Amino acid sequence: MKILFSLLAMLIFPTFARAETPAEHIKSNAREFKNLDVSPALLGSIENHKLILLGESHGTNEMPDYAFKIIEAMAQKHDVAIGLEFPTDIQGQIDSFLKTGDEKVLAALDFFQDANYHSGRGSEAMVRLLKNIRTLPRAKVFCFDIPKPQKGQAVSNDRDTKMAMTILDFIKKNPSRTVITFSGNLHSRLTVGTPWDPDSKNMGSEVLRLSKGALSLKNSRNLQFRYDEGAAWQCWPDSNEKIVCGGKTFGPVNTVYRTAVPFERYFLEEPEMTDGHFNSIFIKRVSASLPWKLSPR
Repeated sequence: MKILFSLLAMLIFPTFARAETPAEHIKSNAREFKNLDVSPALLGSIENHKLILLGESHGTNEMPDYAFKIIEAMAQKHDVAIGLEFPTDIQGQIDSFLKTGDEKVLAALDFFQDANYHSGRGSEAMVRLLKNIRTLPRAKVFCFDIPKPQKGQAVSNDRDTKMAMTILDFIKKNPSRTVITFSGNLHSRLTVGTPWDPDSKNMGSEVLRLSKGALSLKNSRNLQFRYDEGAAWQCWPDSNEKIVCGGKTFGPVNTVYRTAVPFERYFLEEPEMTDGHFNSIFIKRVSASLPWKLSPR
C-alpha cells in the first residue's frame, strides 16, 4: 500500500531536478593545469574542428604564451594556420620575419610603432608568440584585421564582417589546414550580440553566417580566456570618451570562476554557450606585456 501511495504521489506531485548553479558546474568540471601545461580535456574539446577561435584581452603575457602552447600541441598532429588580429597590409612583413627572424622588419612597421593604435596587439608577448611560431614547421600565420584608417578617415563600422571575410577566404584557399584565430574576446564570439549591443555582428558569428553552412557550431569551437586580477597594457575610453593607453591594474573581482574552486588555472567546458563561447580558460592572475620595441644591440 505504501508503495502505491508513493507512486501516486510521484504522479500527482512530480519532482523536478534543480538546475545546476554555475559554481556547482565549475566544481564538477574544472580541469586544473599547471603553468603552461595544456589539459587533455582542452585538446579533446577542439580536436577535429575546422575552425578554433581563441578570445583574449589584449596586453597580457599569459594569454599569448598559453595560446602558443595550444597551437604547438595542435601542430604536432595537424597542419595549422594561425590567424592574428594584425592588419592585412603587413602580411608581407610578417611573412618575412617568420622566414628570417629579422626583428628590424617588425620595428619598421607603423603597427608596432603606434602603441595607441595596436592597443596591446603589438606587445612583447605577441612578438614572442611570433618567435615561437617560427619553431613550428607545420604552422603558417595570416593577418585578418582591416588596415589602419588613414588620417581623417572614419573607422569602418563593419570591421568584424570584413575580418570574417578574410578568414573565410584563407580557409577556402587552405582547405587542409586547421585554422586557429587569436583575437579580442568580442571578435571571437560565435553568437550575435554583446552585453551593450544585442545586434552586434561579431567576427566569429559572421564567419559562420558568411560560410553558408560550411562552418557551423558543429565544426567550430571557441575558447575565452578569463582572469580575475592583475595588470594589462591596453587602451580604453576615459570618462570623456577620450582613448587612454597604458598599464592598467584590476581586481581581485572575485567572479564565480575564481571563488568556485581554489585553482590558479583551469580549463572548463561551459554547460552552454557563455558570453558567446563554448569553453573557458581561467588564469587567476595576469601581468602586463608592454608594447614591443626593438632591443638595442
